[in-house]
Amino acid sequence: MLLAADQRRGRAPEHCVKTGAATSSATRVTAVDLPGASSLQLLFGSAATRAVGFVLRRPRQDVVLNVSPDAWAIWRLRQLVAAGFGAAGAGAGVAGALTGRTGLVVFGAVVLAATVLWRAWMSWCWWVGVRLHAADGHILVHRVSAAFDADARRLFVAALRR
Repeated sequence: MLLAADQRRGRAPEHCVKTGAATSSATRVTAVDLPGASSLQLLFGSAATRAVGFVLRRPRQDVVLNVSPDAWAIWRLRQLVAAGFGAAGAGAGVAGALTGRTGLVVFGAVVLAATVLWRAWMSWCWWVGVRLHAADGHILVHRVSAAFDADARRLFVAALRR
């Protein structure tokens, strides 16, 4: 758990969110105060979760998470492969619909559905989920490394003492 106030002051754990290696490389994610935000991120991605939060006018908070270059490269490659398969499935479905070939539509739908499930599994294994609790200023980060968790706990306890 991170504090939104710490994030605004530039305080963040110093270890990679996934591998636990000490790193200074970081990325930004957006935490949305939305029940089930982590599940939405798994199935549809962070951009879709941000869009739902925007439409529903839910509070959002940018969060800086340290990520080692190796973990980031693996994550990006998996995202690109999933996007390629998803586009191929959608393309096959549209081509089948335009030409009246039901088999191609079904094939495209199956590939697209399998890609969504595969992407959700990859997100579960290789990325994190974030959710903002705006009422108390907490940011929950799910599926993190032990070193990142220890850093976050240290920052949280230090903030309680201030």
